[in-house]
Amino acid sequence: MERRKVEKFRTADRGHGLRAVAPLHPGELLFRSDPLAYTVCKGSRGVVCDHCLLGKEKLLRCSQCQVAKYCGAKCQVSMSSEIFNSLLQWSFILLINFF
Repeated sequence: MERRKVEKFRTADRGHGLRAVAPLHPGELLFRSDPLAYTVCKGSRGVVCDHCLLGKEKLLRCSQCQVAKYCGAKCQVSMSSEIFNSLLQWSFILLINFF
């Protein structure tokens, strides 16, 4: 396993951050993480898939909301299940904090 070149730190007044703990090279990948949330900006709407963000010539409009556009059924189904799971998780968090 490769030794980490960055470490996470926290300060009382400025929050969390990353700092180098080893020499770094230009263009080197330091950190990778799935986004908590993302959206397609207005300029890219209809040009990229709302799920995988890949640019395609022909995108299919969502049959439910009529706004989102997807590469195909696989991306639409994946996005629908992610939204459902996220709503489910937040529902539990709200319930736990409420009681």
